[in-house]
Amino acid sequence: PEPEPEPISPGSSPKKNEEPDGSYPAEFELVWQEYPKRAGANPKKSAFKAWNARRREGVLPGDMLDGVRRYVAYLGSTHKAGSEFVQQAATFFGPDRHFENHWDIPVRGGSGMPGIPVSPPDKTIPPGFRG
Repeated sequence: PEPEPEPISPGSSPKKNEEPDGSYPAEFELVWQEYPKRAGANPKKSAFKAWNARRREGVLPGDMLDGVRRYVAYLGSTHKAGSEFVQQAATFFGPDRHFENHWDIPVRGGSGMPGIPVSPPDKTIPPGFRG
């Protein structure tokens, strides 16, 4: 007779691509270490689930790591690192594939506002005004 599989408690599922001790693969751990911190929740388990879904679709770990690095640079340039505006990793690695974005660093004008042209100030005093 064949051995019976171990019972799974209700509401749980077998963990795929996880080590028996509950740790994560080294390639995911590397990306998790580089992923930007955020204000608020960022569940590692959900991120790993999204990561595995992309891996099953054939996405290479290096491509996702490159996306994280572009995103970190973008957040640094926009001063949003560590804020609630940092995407949860599950979203970043999710079906919309935010890791594939270019995450171009915005170009700022002289005013510090992105993309708003500013003319030099006019310092002439209009006729009729006294100082």
